Amino acid sequence: MPEIRIDYFLKKVDNVIKTFEKDTIDYFETGFKFLEGMDEKEFKRQLQNHIDNYFSQTVEENGQKVMEILHQHVELNQKDQEAIFNLLKSLPLEKPRLNLLAIAAIVWYVFKKYMKKEKIKQKDVAKIFGISQAVFSKWFGDFKELLLNKEV
Repeated sequence: MPEIRIDYFLKKVDNVIKTFEKDTIDYFETGFKFLEGMDEKEFKRQLQNHIDNYFSQTVEENGQKVMEILHQHVELNQKDQEAIFNLLKSLPLEKPRLNLLAIAAIVWYVFKKYMKKEKIKQKDVAKIFGISQAVFSKWFGDFKELLLNKEV
């Protein structure tokens, strides 16, 4: 599991709890009293489902955006798409302020260099995706360990 900064995680949990509380109030206000008489165990189970759903939607949306960026810059066959999608699963796509263009570039680079064993340079990949070498290097440095420990 990728490491998540605790302050970021706590903020997300707080956001989820506030959303859950708002949803709960909305249910009561509309006459749905499903929480009435609910025990603590069931409440925690439903809260956990809410948290899981929140994080999985963010990860899925960002994964789809990265794949769209890849399709705009390079050609992918079905097998390539599946391999790249598996690489994306190793990244913390729920983090805020992700540079999805840079992530697409580094995932493409890892795929080509380490999985397909092709000779490719970071600067060439950065150019394909229209980012600077510095931006590529920063994001590659941040996620290199996660990417290279996954199926490579």
